[in-house]
Amino acid sequence: MGQARRGRSARRPGRRGGGRKPSVNGAAGRWLFWTPPEGSIPTLSIPSIEGVRSVHLLGIGGAGMRNLARLFVARGLTVSGSDVKDSASLTELASLGVRVHVGHDPALLGS
Repeated sequence: MGQARRGRSARRPGRRGGGRKPSVNGAAGRWLFWTPPEGSIPTLSIPSIEGVRSVHLLGIGGAGMRNLARLFVARGLTVSGSDVKDSASLTELASLGVRVHVGHDPALLGS
């Protein structure tokens, strides 16, 4: 087995793309912050959930939606959701008080 090469072709994490303005921390060479290009997703405002009492998530058993559901539960929102198939993720969410449904049905959305 050959060893991984470290040289000019080795790429540091986060070195692709434009708009980056790195700050280097002395000899250690660690990146302290990254400024994304203007108008990119990281610079968009984060919507407030103030006044939101309940959410319904489609695909709630997936890695992203499952964690959003957990965050909403932690903030005290009533959470429901559906996914195409049953999974351990749905069982976990149900144990947190999330109303989970297998299969998607427009009737689950309510008003």
